[in-house]
Amino acid sequence: FVKNIGHEGKIKELEILVKHILNGSEIVSTQERVFEEDLNVSGRPDVILKEGNDLIVEEIKTVNSRVFWYQAIKNEVNAIQGMKPQPHHEYQLIFYLKKLLEKYPNIKGRLRYKSRDDGTEMTVPIPYQEEKWQKIRKTFLYLEDCWAKNELPVTPDSVIFDDSKRKYVVNWKAKYCQYHHICLGDTNWEKQAYKQSIE
Repeated sequence: FVKNIGHEGKIKELEILVKHILNGSEIVSTQERVFEEDLNVSGRPDVILKEGNDLIVEEIKTVNSRVFWYQAIKNEVNAIQGMKPQPHHEYQLIFYLKKLLEKYPNIKGRLRYKSRDDGTEMTVPIPYQEEKWQKIRKTFLYLEDCWAKNELPVTPDSVIFDDSKRKYVVNWKAKYCQYHHICLGDTNWEKQAYKQSIE
């Protein structure tokens, strides 16, 4: 869960925090370290807020407008009804909730998406879900086992079928992994994957 949102992301995050203060929310903490001892994994949620009687851990995600509106959930008359969270963002927040519930028993989770192009924002409540926590735990235990055995984990497929687009695409997990070319032994893997995805 190491995150580098860059200078632009930090400015957007700061704008959102200021807006929370102006709207009467109390900022309990920012970037509070969350550590899971059993898995030796830590992260830092963006902000913990107090809104009335509610305590909320909020993770802020700035995305381009194409991604933002692609994630929007529309009804039959094309009106925006909400936002579909990206699974890895949801899992990140569930990881935080698992540990924060020990310190703040009634804390709730929320993802805030902000379009960096037009400034539109939408929030998605994310409840703690034990079955998803177990999936997170299983993944980290697998990675820990690979580390102990000095073995590489299974390399993600370079091309996957995207159900929402109904076509094959280059796997974003592979695309954003700085080691994928090492695992494959091929520095031109992305070009080959793109070619394969359109065939």
